[in-house]
Amino acid sequence: EALYNNINKFTICKNGISEFLHELEKIGVVFFVLPHLQKTYLDGAAFIYRDNPVIVYTGRYKRIDNFWFTIAHEITHVLRHLNKSGQFILDNLKEKSDIVSDMESEANSIAAENLKHEEILNYLEDSLNYLTTTKIEECAKELEIHESIIIGKLAHDEKISYRNIHLYNENVLDEIPDQYKISKE
Repeated sequence: EALYNNINKFTICKNGISEFLHELEKIGVVFFVLPHLQKTYLDGAAFIYRDNPVIVYTGRYKRIDNFWFTIAHEITHVLRHLNKSGQFILDNLKEKSDIVSDMESEANSIAAENLKHEEILNYLEDSLNYLTTTKIEECAKELEIHESIIIGKLAHDEKISYRNIHLYNENVLDEIPDQYKISKE
């Protein structure tokens, strides 16, 4: 929980993804990237294997904002919803459905809280009609959160066009150390 409560600090650190994954590993959480499986809509998964929690990221969107939200969502499942070996949760986080389970709603809510979504909206509320990169960068600095997470939240809530989603977003797979990647071969 302590690591999770400071997730935002890792989003802004140089090598923050690598450091965060290393810290997860140190506390016994297994993490790996499973290459996105074509014709599936999976972003991530969480399960217990041999008494260790496992978090999977598929790289479906390969964006930094998507990585951090997926990881935060799956950590919530580990902390709140998984309790026995063999239980698993598969997530399509892009799905907009009227029928979202209480468990998924809670995982989304807690992930959003840890990634400061409400604070982002509050900070930028007066600037949404004319949002500049300077204002986004000020928000990121003030809230200690990566700019891509701000853009991702605003696009998700349709406050800005999804055409802007790649602003501040590099290919996250380039940031994840190879030791966590499973090859398609």
